Amino acid sequence: MRRLTIALCLLTLLPPAASAGEPFAVKVEREPVNTAEPIYRAYVTVGEERFTFLIPEKYQTGGDSAHGRLTLINVNTGSLITFNFLDSTPGESPTPSPDAYREMLAGRYPGAKFTREFKRAALGRTGHVFEIEWKGQGDLAQKTRALYVPTSAGILELTATSGIKNFRATQALFDDFVGSITPGVNGSLAVHRLQGVN
Repeated sequence: MRRLTIALCLLTLLPPAASAGEPFAVKVEREPVNTAEPIYRAYVTVGEERFTFLIPEKYQTGGDSAHGRLTLINVNTGSLITFNFLDSTPGESPTPSPDAYREMLAGRYPGAKFTREFKRAALGRTGHVFEIEWKGQGDLAQKTRALYVPTSAGILELTATSGIKNFRATQALFDDFVGSITPGVNGSLAVHRLQGVN
């Protein structure tokens, strides 16, 4: 019962999407490696484009892929990660101006305080990162890192959210998650599956 309550509370942390995202299909498979905890890989197809990534340990999938939103939730730590395509405009151009994303986040999280903003490499491109602090339900202090990356399927929005106390660990895990994302090239996806026995 406690986990169900925590999961429902985590869902209240999800802000409403700025607009319906690009729909996609998701398939999850277990990696062929023996570990104490199973390791799973997600495959995402958006139109003709494909992406894959490792699902962080102890995270469960959720969200609404028909509306372009995949959510990974860890009920033990109270943290979540989202994977969302904002539009279908190809992102082959240089990194878009961050102003629109800053405004979108400010609208999604009224009263949020922007604490950091910087560029980072992701998916073989340059993305833009924002970190914000905001108050969730029950006046709980939350922190979110949002990354916007142009891809051939549109702008990919990746976010990680947790309580401020857990944010350092969530941020490190998010960085690993982003590093595991592999985009396909012209609809073809080269996947290097984990191998061996631990």
